[in-house]
Amino acid sequence: MGGIVALSLQLKLDTANDHALFVNTSASNENIMMESSAPTILVIDDDDMVRDSLRALLESHGFNVVDFESGRLFLAGRQGICGGCVLLDVHMPEMTGLDVIKALRDTGDQVPVILITGRSDPLVEAKAVAYGAIAVLDKPLAHPLLFAAIGRALGSPAN
Repeated sequence: MGGIVALSLQLKLDTANDHALFVNTSASNENIMMESSAPTILVIDDDDMVRDSLRALLESHGFNVVDFESGRLFLAGRQGICGGCVLLDVHMPEMTGLDVIKALRDTGDQVPVILITGRSDPLVEAKAVAYGAIAVLDKPLAHPLLFAAIGRALGSPAN
C-alpha cells in the first residue's frame, strides 16, 4: 500500500479551450494535471468548517471550488479566476459580505453572488438585492435552495 501524498493544486485557466486546469504546485516531482470544464464556485467564508462542508458538497455535485477565508483575500486573489458564481458569507470580520459585493460592483464586476448568513436581517437582504445578489440564504443551508440559486446564477436549471 502506498502512503498518503499531499498535493498543492493551483488553478490555471486555458482560455483557448475554455477549461480550468488544476496544476500540481507541491514540492513533489510528480507532474499531475486535472482538467475540468465544470463551473467554478468561489466560496468566501471565515468559518473553516463551513468552507470545508461547502467544498465537499459542491465537489460531490461536479463543481470546481476555490475558497477564501476572508473578503480581503478573495478580492486580492480573485484575479485570473473565472468563477461561475460566488457563495459569500455576510458576517465576517474586517470586511462583510456586503462590503465585498459592493467592492465587486464598484469595479464593474457583475459576477453572480449568492449571500449566505447565520443571522437573517431584512436590511441586509434589501442591500443585497440592491447590489444584485441572486439570493440570500440562511444557514444551515437547505441544499435544494442552494442548488436552485446556483442554477439561477449559472443560467441553468438546478442540479
